[in-house]
Amino acid sequence: MDIDKPAALRATFADVPRWHFGMLNDSVRNRQYRNAIAKKLPGLDVLDLGMGTGLLSMFAVRVGARHVYGCERNPAISSIATEIVRANGEASRVTVLGRSSHDLRIEQDIPKRLGGLVTELMDCGMVGEGLLTSVSHARRHLLQDNARIIPEQIEIEFCLIQSEQIFNNNHVEHVDDIDLSTFNRYATPGYFPVRLRAWPFRYLSGRKSALRFDLERGEITAREELHEITATQPGIAHGIAFWFRAQLAPGIELSNDPQESTHWAQAIHCLERPQQVSRGETIELRIATDLSKIEFTLSDRSSKHA
Repeated sequence: MDIDKPAALRATFADVPRWHFGMLNDSVRNRQYRNAIAKKLPGLDVLDLGMGTGLLSMFAVRVGARHVYGCERNPAISSIATEIVRANGEASRVTVLGRSSHDLRIEQDIPKRLGGLVTELMDCGMVGEGLLTSVSHARRHLLQDNARIIPEQIEIEFCLIQSEQIFNNNHVEHVDDIDLSTFNRYATPGYFPVRLRAWPFRYLSGRKSALRFDLERGEITAREELHEITATQPGIAHGIAFWFRAQLAPGIELSNDPQESTHWAQAIHCLERPQQVSRGETIELRIATDLSKIEFTLSDRSSKHA
């Protein structure tokens, strides 16, 4: 009966996050990916990780890739991707695989190890959508040794910021004379997305790079780094803002740097306790990733003057 149809549609809508529309209409993202694909993937059989609507897959075949095998584990999205690919006349050159790339098998799902890979599994903090684990798995199990990969390199850039308003998006203390601080038990322990330009904030340091991965040829393994960052002005450090910078192909970059106009927000990691800093003071940060999340912690050796 028709009475069931709205419920089914609501369930489908819930499975498709709204950010897909902003992503698909992101002209900077689309241009940079299209240019990188044209530079690296013609003549290759390609794996598209997290293909979504199939846009990048169709970019690839239209600039000369032989065939693209696109993985999309979200059933609602893989279903509509099949329709979109067919509607655009590319069903003979783009195969939609409705499963995770971790479940693919040579000969069963793809005919052989493939010569190229394209993916845009980057969230605001680089790792949250499984970029590193998925590319690592594909290199070991699905790709040729000399496969071309987009993006070929990626890293984060980070800085100290002051913003009580952003900090209060993840913490609460008192409202009037009522103590609500116990609710901080549910504060996000890692990073969360914030569009920096939408909130009052101050940079308390310059930016530094960390966690650089060579996705095409280097090791993709968990790591821990120590970085010193120096306050360029006095203030209260509420957290670390960071974003990714990806080299899609030689000379072609993409970033969610707050100065760039892309659909991505930036990532914020709040300090457990805001920290007063003075100009010239050096903070030592431990930055660690297990490939699925990124954590920042203050070193015991922090708070020294340059």
